[in-house]
Amino acid sequence: MGEICKRQILFTLKLYKMENQSAIVLPNEVLEVAKKEAEIKAAAELKAKQQAEEKAAKAPDKEKLIEFIEMLTIEIPKLKTKEAEIIANEINTKFIGFRNWAKKEAEKL
Repeated sequence: MGEICKRQILFTLKLYKMENQSAIVLPNEVLEVAKKEAEIKAAAELKAKQQAEEKAAKAPDKEKLIEFIEMLTIEIPKLKTKEAEIIANEINTKFIGFRNWAKKEAEKL
C-alpha cells in the first residue's frame, strides 16, 4: 500500500474516531481504496515474477546465440589491388554491422 494511501487512511480513522468516540469501524470507501491498491500491488508483483521467470527460461538460448554470433568471423585475404582492398573493407564493415545487429537481437531474449 502506498505511503500516501496509508496516511489518508490513518487521517480518516482519526477523524472518524474523534467524531464517534466509539470503536473504529472503517468506512466503505477507505476499505475499497485499500483493497484496490492491494490488488494493484499484487498484480504488479505477479507480472514482475512472471517476467523474471520468462527471462530465466530464455537465458540458456540467449547465451548460445551470443556464443554463436561471436564465432562468426571473416578473414580478409591479402589482396593485390587497391580496388579489391576497398571492397573487402566495405564487406568487413557490413559484416561487423551484421554481427552487432545480431547481438542486439539475441540480447532481446
